[in-house]
Amino acid sequence: MTIFVSISDMCEAEARKSGQSAALHKLAAEVERVQNIAHFDRHQPFPIVKKVLGKTFRLYAIEQLQDETGHRVIRFARFLVKGQNEDFHRRLHEERFREMFIQEGSLSEADVNKV
Repeated sequence: MTIFVSISDMCEAEARKSGQSAALHKLAAEVERVQNIAHFDRHQPFPIVKKVLGKTFRLYAIEQLQDETGHRVIRFARFLVKGQNEDFHRRLHEERFREMFIQEGSLSEADVNKV
């Protein structure tokens, strides 16, 4: 089972705004190289995972599976500055907010199968 990384437009824009676009792409390349996300926090409601980047930034990603191959796509969905993520993190426990985040941040099934 291979891991692929996809970065949403919103995540890319948030990282760029914070001057962290290069760090985001470096992390994506590292995940694909080592084929592991064990260093991501899985205490989020599934399929959401979180990665702390330095002392200041938080990355929220969505783990998606390809139906036919079983490969995983880790979709980097949001890149937040510490403090911004406090409300976001709390709201992920609200079912409606969580479902909306997953729907907006995920790749479509067709796009997952293209990766």
